[in-house]
Amino acid sequence: MSSRLPHEIITVIGRTGSGKTRLIARRLGPRHARRITLDLTGECEGLYPLAHRAIGLAKVYDALARWGAARCDRWHLVAVLTHEEIGRLMWALCPLYDGSSVALAELWGGVCVEAFEIDVLMPVSRAGGNVRNAFANAYARGRHVGLSLLCATQRPHQCDRIITSQSHYVITFAMHEPRDVKWLSDVGGQRFAAIAQTELARYHSVWYEAAGGAIHVHDADYQLVRSLDPHQATRAPAPAGAQLSQG
Repeated sequence: MSSRLPHEIITVIGRTGSGKTRLIARRLGPRHARRITLDLTGECEGLYPLAHRAIGLAKVYDALARWGAARCDRWHLVAVLTHEEIGRLMWALCPLYDGSSVALAELWGGVCVEAFEIDVLMPVSRAGGNVRNAFANAYARGRHVGLSLLCATQRPHQCDRIITSQSHYVITFAMHEPRDVKWLSDVGGQRFAAIAQTELARYHSVWYEAAGGAIHVHDADYQLVRSLDPHQATRAPAPAGAQLSQG
C-alpha cells in the first residue's frame, strides 16, 4: 500500500441540525483517502450515496479484502454493524499491542473511522464493554498504526474523557446545556466555552487546537471568521475569504 497518511483525531460537538454532520461529510472526511463510516442511525445511506454500503461484519471484511487485492488507494465504506461487530472491527484495525499482532489500519497505510454518535460508543461510565475498550485503545494507540478518528456527539458531557485528551481538534457549534459548557471549559478554557455559549451565529463553529491552545471561529462554508490568541485578546479579523486551515 501507499505511504502512511497523516494521523488525526477530531471531535465535533453540536445539537441536531447544527451542522456537525455536514462539516464531517463535506470537509473533514474527504481529507482521508480510506474511510470507514459507522452508521448507527441509518442517516449515512442518504449522506453518502456514492459510498459502498456493507451490512454485517462479514461483508465489511469482504469489501476490505477486495480493495486490498486490487491495491485501491482510495475508498469509502459505510458499515452497518451491531455494537459487538463494531468492537471486533476496531480491534482488527488497531489491536492491543502484544508484539505480534498486525493492525489492519497499518497494512493499509492509514485508515480513518467516522463515528457520529461517539457518546453511545464511549460513554462516561464503564458501560459499553468491548466496543468502548476497543475505541479507547484506538484513541491511545491509533497514531502508531495510522488510524485516524472523526467523531461527533450531541452530548459531550456523556463522553469518556480520553476523547478530548487525545483529540487534535475539538470543534463545537453553539452549546447551552450547563454540563456541556463546563465540559468545553475543561477542554479549551473559559474563552472557548463562552464563544460556544454566547457568540456563535447559526452554523458557525469554534475550533480548539490542542497543540497550541489556539481558538478559531469559522462560518458555515468553513472559512475563517476570526482567530483568538490563547493568551491575549481577540486579534484583528482575518481577511475575507481566508481558508480553513488543514490542521
